Amino acid sequence: MRKLKSIFICVILVVLVTLIFPKKTIAAEYTDAYTFYETYADAMKFIPSTVTDGNIYYATKGKKGYNVSTLYSTVGWKLSVKHTNGAILQTIYFKLGGNYMKTINVKEKNGYEYSLYSVSLSSIKSRMDQTSKKALDAGNCTFVFDAGIAVKKGGKLQGAMSDNGVVSGTVYFTYNGIVKSAPWTTATRTALQAYYNRSVIGVFSTLTLSKDEGIASVSGGGTYCYGTEVVIEAVPKKGYTFASWSGSANYSTSRTTLRIGSSDISLTANSKLSSLLVTYFRNTSTSDTKTETQTFYYGNHPKNFKDFAWTKEGYYQVGWSLNRNAPKSDYAITNNISDTWLLNHLPKVNLYAVWNVNEYDIIFDANGGGGVTDNINTNYASQITLPQNSFFYEDGTFLGWSTNPLGTNPEYQANQIISVKELAEQMRVVNSNHATITLYAIWDNVPAIAVSDIYVSLQEAKAGTITETKLASYAKAMDREDGIIAYGIHDKNSFLIENYETEAFTTLETEAQIKILFSVKDSSENLCKKEITVFVVDDDLYKEKEKIGKVRFISEKYYKEENGTFISEIKGGLMKDSIWKTDAYQAILDKLFR
Repeated sequence: MRKLKSIFICVILVVLVTLIFPKKTIAAEYTDAYTFYETYADAMKFIPSTVTDGNIYYATKGKKGYNVSTLYSTVGWKLSVKHTNGAILQTIYFKLGGNYMKTINVKEKNGYEYSLYSVSLSSIKSRMDQTSKKALDAGNCTFVFDAGIAVKKGGKLQGAMSDNGVVSGTVYFTYNGIVKSAPWTTATRTALQAYYNRSVIGVFSTLTLSKDEGIASVSGGGTYCYGTEVVIEAVPKKGYTFASWSGSANYSTSRTTLRIGSSDISLTANSKLSSLLVTYFRNTSTSDTKTETQTFYYGNHPKNFKDFAWTKEGYYQVGWSLNRNAPKSDYAITNNISDTWLLNHLPKVNLYAVWNVNEYDIIFDANGGGGVTDNINTNYASQITLPQNSFFYEDGTFLGWSTNPLGTNPEYQANQIISVKELAEQMRVVNSNHATITLYAIWDNVPAIAVSDIYVSLQEAKAGTITETKLASYAKAMDREDGIIAYGIHDKNSFLIENYETEAFTTLETEAQIKILFSVKDSSENLCKKEITVFVVDDDLYKEKEKIGKVRFISEKYYKEENGTFISEIKGGLMKDSIWKTDAYQAILDKLFR
């Protein structure tokens, strides 16, 4: 009886590490010889049992009781571990019914005997040497199985083998060998062809890797045995960053370890344009948490750091630094960046604002006076000593310094130590570098006396009505700081006539001119004096002249211009030799028209 004992061919199938193969009860075709043969015929089928192991099944079919003198029988298998270049790396033998290749089921049906056999993948791997294992792990080998067939004559086998090879007689491991061993029929020779050069369905799988335009290379693709751990890696081009693996599965890291399963898989390495996230820190103090962000892309805009127009009282931003406490900036505020800089700082970088203290020019203004006082160049964080007055002012006394040129009371004194911060805040220039702050000299002006020559009648003088109070009524004393100073002696100031004598007026017999000296002193001891003339005129004498003279009329309209000059005769003014232009009469008119 010719009985095909075994056909065994192993093919390794690739799958991902994370691929979860379905857990299920072994189906009937893997436990029943008849069902398996009807399902797969002479094929060898690998069925996973764990993520790293499984069994290879195959079945045989032969007529029971077929009576001929010469038969053949499968006594085992020879496994050739071959490199993908065709070289045989190792030969492994399996005895049918030995320590590794097991009989699963034998069944008779319809006059045929069906036998089901299996061998585990782990058994095969356990017998491989280091060279074969290395090639297997690298995806550089395949399995080829050839049956070991012995001729059976008169019911006796002419050869035998063990798990280590042939032990007696002749066992044929090639088709040519078994075909020539006996005068087989054409049908038998055809059937024997299925016993040699066999591979197993499902043991090897192919891992195919591809890439997009931003990936320079991918590695790890190939054909691997089931359960093999494979490292795949994608290397992006300059200016690109790895994004993901996509396809049969998805992975987020460029270097990933996969465990090969029972299906082919295709993966594509995807990239994205390299981007740099810049986080800007305002950094005005150790507790300042204000930040802004900006994203830069390789080869694309923007190309400059952003200016957020941040402010810090008393300071100005000079740029950015990689160090929070840097005394100097590494980059200008709107510094242009290169692609090289971007790549060197991927994927993100922090930039801290660098601040320099504001500088100020303190200048001193004479505020109506003369002379020079040197400027002071200083900064917001400093204190300065205000200078002594080096200006001169004829009509006043120096009181101090002020930011208001119209002020009457100084804000600061000479030699006073003040903070520049205070000045900057007062002048609202805390955020202005190189601002100019002007301090004005404040003067206590000399008081002024407004009075003109006075004309009185001789009759009034003799009658004693030209008193000190009467004369004082013709004058006014004024001071910028003290205001109007009333006549008399006061706590802080005074206004007097220094040389008034009553007898100088009451004893007069004829017209006279009497000198009067007014004196005013303000609260700062500034003194002003002004002398005038009191013209004492005899009214009776002029009345007598008027009786024999010619009456003359004059209007203010035809007297003087606003600038004090006489109106010309052409315009209706006084004649060139008019008596009204003499000192005495001019004084009378001035008084009348005042």
